[in-house]
Amino acid sequence: MADNELPGPMEGMLSGETMFLKQYGDRRTGTNILRALIVRNFRNVVVLMHVLGDKHSPPVALESLRAEAASAMDPAWEFVTRATWEAPAETTFRESRNQRAYLRRIAAPLAAAVSAGRLGFLVSVKDPYSWAFSLTAWRGWLPYRYRWLPWLFRRAALRQAVETRVRGACRILNRNYAAWLELRHRFPERTSVVRIEDLWANPRAVLDDLARRHRLVYRGGDLILTERAAKAAPWDHSPIGERSISFTTRREAIQRRLAPVADAIRTAVTEEVDWDLFGTLGYAPRPDAPCGATADSSEPCGVSER
Repeated sequence: MADNELPGPMEGMLSGETMFLKQYGDRRTGTNILRALIVRNFRNVVVLMHVLGDKHSPPVALESLRAEAASAMDPAWEFVTRATWEAPAETTFRESRNQRAYLRRIAAPLAAAVSAGRLGFLVSVKDPYSWAFSLTAWRGWLPYRYRWLPWLFRRAALRQAVETRVRGACRILNRNYAAWLELRHRFPERTSVVRIEDLWANPRAVLDDLARRHRLVYRGGDLILTERAAKAAPWDHSPIGERSISFTTRREAIQRRLAPVADAIRTAVTEEVDWDLFGTLGYAPRPDAPCGATADSSEPCGVSER
């Protein structure tokens, strides 16, 4: 976001009742739609996407950074900024006036929450097959440099190129989730792992569970849901928006586009994903998965959440 743009609204007035949730999750696992649902339906929560480190990166060492910042003139500011810049997101800029203003506003209450052991952790996860289809489409991993080849040779080249990239992404996926799930092992009472399939199937149950675990307070009235994809918010202070395309339309477009390389994607996921790790989350290898569908999901392919 450019510095001449106004910051988006704070997710709620900061007070002693404000709960901070540090968000993690790989790209294409629904981090934006989950944040949107939480902010729209609860009045006492701030969801931290890139504050305290990029949401797509392994956690930073908050305890050691807080100890190192204790002797600074402004310990809260020193801790929050160092933790944020330790693992910066692609959209994190130290010189951004808006980002620094946002950090200044939340530094003291956030540092106090961390010190008191009140910082919650929120991890999004998605069926690895569905994630891989969505990531391939989003990354644009269908190269066009083979168009001069006959179709059979072109298809083989496409399959090899896509499979190589998906295999590399799966290895990163394994490392990231091993680090994020360690938070659940260390802080089970304040860590929530949200399967995007469960969010589709029963959003009320997922939000109720988050409310109980993290002491979140509903705004009141009917549950605010969405049938469209949430826009990728550039940074934590950015307002929440929706795309004009529906989940269903996006899913069908991805299915058509990736049909020629579907088998290569399935093979890479089946062979590279750490199924012992993802088995603890209810996932299992399914080499015949139809476009990355999960057995309990009505959304059979990658949709437009990030």
